[in-house]
Amino acid sequence: MTDSPRYYPFSCYLRRRYGCRVHKVTVHAGFTCPNRDGMRGYGGCTFCNNAGFSPNARTDPAVVREQLERGIEQTRRRSR
Repeated sequence: MTDSPRYYPFSCYLRRRYGCRVHKVTVHAGFTCPNRDGMRGYGGCTFCNNAGFSPNARTDPAVVREQLERGIEQTRRRSR
């Protein structure tokens, strides 16, 4: 038996492709969830709460470019 996993982690793929660790930056574009706004279902989704895991979802959506710039700067400060 080998000690290597039976899958290829996405983090390893990103590190190999870009040559460094890659971070996710959340962006709120003002879209709603079809399960929460009644277009596809009612009462929300069992698996997620968009306001709970996306810090930008609680605020008014700013211009996407501004959100990206702020998110990249916050990530840089945390990753030092």
